[in-house]
Amino acid sequence: MNSFALVFFLSQYVLSTQAVIRVLTSQTFFRGIEDGRFDVIGDVRSAEDYNREHIANVTHLELLHLAGRPNQKATPQDLEGCEFCHIVLYSTDGNRAQEALQILEDAGFKNLYNGLGAVQWAAAGFPLVTRSDNVVPPCTTSRRVSAQCEERHQANNPTAPAPVRAPTPTVRPPAPATAPVRPPSPPVVPVKKVVPKDPLKDALKIASATDISRGSLNRRRVRGDQD
Repeated sequence: MNSFALVFFLSQYVLSTQAVIRVLTSQTFFRGIEDGRFDVIGDVRSAEDYNREHIANVTHLELLHLAGRPNQKATPQDLEGCEFCHIVLYSTDGNRAQEALQILEDAGFKNLYNGLGAVQWAAAGFPLVTRSDNVVPPCTTSRRVSAQCEERHQANNPTAPAPVRAPTPTVRPPAPATAPVRPPSPPVVPVKKVVPKDPLKDALKIASATDISRGSLNRRRVRGDQD
């Protein structure tokens, strides 16, 4: 691969992995809302400004541009699940919207748009409302919507690396219970019955044996005399 091809490949990789914040005119912003191109439409102004008047059917991400500071209100965590969805923000004149979008970019959000401000919106002749209609973005509550945003992002950015997901832990069934292994029984050795000795019987046996011996001796003597 030559140096030019390598530089081109790396530039395409960087562009595919980094978000590009697109600045819209109020007319493009309005048409995008009408065509349903945005998954999240956010107002990052203060509660006072939002309650005074705002674009209809938006999500109030109060002072998102102050995320990480002591007086923060909304944070990128409020849009968890929308990382691959199309998000457009507006403020009073577009400056705070740009700051908030940069915070989202640093947090890993990919498809970001600056709709400028309520000043430009009203100057273009588009309506503002005063009713409270704070919308909860579907991508923050529905995994299906989040997955659709991710699939659309991958389809539009084929060179973008697929997100790395944590492996699903494998649940193994419990091992079957096994009977305890008992050691073999020792061989049975027959026990001889020990009969206690009776001293009287022993004495009688000795006496009887003595008498028999004497009788045999006497008979031998008688035979000798007869011979």
